[in-house]
Amino acid sequence: KYAGQNIMILGNLGAKELNYVSTVKKTTNEVLKRKNISPSDTVKVVKGSAAITPLINPDKINLIIIPSKNESFVSNELSALYQLREKHKKDSIMVFGLEEWKMIESLDVNYLENLNVHFFSTVFADYENQVTKNFVSKYRKAYSTAPTHYVFDGFDITYYYLNALKKYGANFQSRLPDLKWSGIHKKFDFFQSAIESGYENRGGYILRLENYKLIEIK
Repeated sequence: KYAGQNIMILGNLGAKELNYVSTVKKTTNEVLKRKNISPSDTVKVVKGSAAITPLINPDKINLIIIPSKNESFVSNELSALYQLREKHKKDSIMVFGLEEWKMIESLDVNYLENLNVHFFSTVFADYENQVTKNFVSKYRKAYSTAPTHYVFDGFDITYYYLNALKKYGANFQSRLPDLKWSGIHKKFDFFQSAIESGYENRGGYILRLENYKLIEIK
């Protein structure tokens, strides 16, 4: 979606994060090549937000990927980027982070929302969705408590595989790539990278904060 915009990868570039940086850069470059966009002109790797300032393009969306799980590093960089954002037009800076950020309590929610922070998540329950509301209501009525994420996972996984068994029979495994489904808490989108490999679920969500609530970007 953002191919051709000003894409940067920001990391502290320590030994633990070099794998993240190289993976993100490799994957992004492959997409850009398919769109006939030169990766060398588009994807930049920088160490620390101070190095980003002269690279900001006022005429494009400045998409900054931070593949880091380090709490202090992420918190400091978001703070610096927030200050940088105030010098540019709204929505000119967009940040992409990791699923683990959801567990970092020290991150300023105001930063997350105003920096348009997006992150990938393997699970997400949309409590505004009517199906989810019905499920929660029935579970509360039956057990007098709210369902946990284990309950959501248990339902989604059981429903998906029993549906596969019913539809394709006992040898349903080879047909999993044909059976895509979005549950209450999980998505199922299996693929096989090689004939000798097993099946991997690549289903997931891209989330962001909007009015201080997590929403799915579709």
